[in-house]
Amino acid sequence: MDDRARPWDINAEIDNEPFARTEIQTMASTFSDQVAPTGPNTPENDPDREEAQIKIRNFFESVQGKSFIIRHLLSGAGMQLNGLQGTVVGHDTINLNASKFDVTEQLLRARFHLRLEKTPTRIVRIRASNLNFPGNVLDIPSQTRLDDEDLLSLLQTILEQSSELLQSEREDVKRRIRFTKRCLEASEIPPPLPCGTLMIPDHELVNHSLLLQTTRICRFACCGDSVADLRRFGEGLLAPDALHSGAYQVRDVQAQIYNRLSKWLLIGYCERCQIAHMENDPLTSVDPDKVPH
Repeated sequence: MDDRARPWDINAEIDNEPFARTEIQTMASTFSDQVAPTGPNTPENDPDREEAQIKIRNFFESVQGKSFIIRHLLSGAGMQLNGLQGTVVGHDTINLNASKFDVTEQLLRARFHLRLEKTPTRIVRIRASNLNFPGNVLDIPSQTRLDDEDLLSLLQTILEQSSELLQSEREDVKRRIRFTKRCLEASEIPPPLPCGTLMIPDHELVNHSLLLQTTRICRFACCGDSVADLRRFGEGLLAPDALHSGAYQVRDVQAQIYNRLSKWLLIGYCERCQIAHMENDPLTSVDPDKVPH
């Protein structure tokens, strides 16, 4: 798409929209001295360079022509766009076929070009982390709250039994596990964190694998309120109760909550994102018509 044909009517404030919630920066910095740095991964010595490049290329190509809803912009100008729907008609110029692929600053700042439905002459530049598919989002906060003792017990069991988690070499998984262990040692539940956070400050991310860096880029907006609160991980499972009708009959609630908590340790997703992207199960989907207003 030629620059001269772009009816940009969105100011620099949108370009400066924070990629991740600022509170994660302080929290994540506490782990910098707890996990040994792996050293910079240049395109020459990163074994996952080709896989990372394919992941980025497929992600950008798959979004083209799809319909999205804008979510979780925090700036004054950005908040006016939240909830608007549009179609991706392009993206910023980036080299997806470089012979020596690297996650450059240009790639990290790349935006998709979204033509708004209500005003087709208007195109805005939005990061993938502020876009989600219509029908996947629900702005009503999860109301279910798990018992603290049950939650602590489940987390302890997961850390003792899950070999997949304990053997993971991914830096973000290691940090979530370390963080959770520290909380459990103090008999505390991990506090709410940004959904999908890698728990790695931006300035430190360049020292980790290209595949991990691309994870930050290939991430759509949270389906809920951008917060992963472990106390809410029984949402859509605990039934019948004050929120849900008797139609919600889940056979093994504890097993599914266990699975959600394990997934959080693995990828950091909140309960809403797991329901939308991983479960796709009407028994665990939350029907907003059944939630009292």
